[in-house]
Amino acid sequence: MMWNENYHPLDGERLKDILDGMTDEEKRIARDQVEAATVAKIRNYRVTIVPPEGDYKGMYFDVENGQIVGSSDLGRK
Repeated sequence: MMWNENYHPLDGERLKDILDGMTDEEKRIARDQVEAATVAKIRNYRVTIVPPEGDYKGMYFDVENGQIVGSSDLGRK
């Protein structure tokens, strides 16, 4: 696979899909971090919605050039 030098922000349906099922507050936290990374054109970052504490890994998702590549605890209800 060739490396693509183009920057691809996380937006549109991909962002909508990852936010689905979150509370309004969780969505705001995630959108604020995604927006900051997009403005700075950061390719690879972690969006931390709930920080880790004790044995709990936290609620987060990892982004690599606009694609979700990993997450923790996003499916909870």
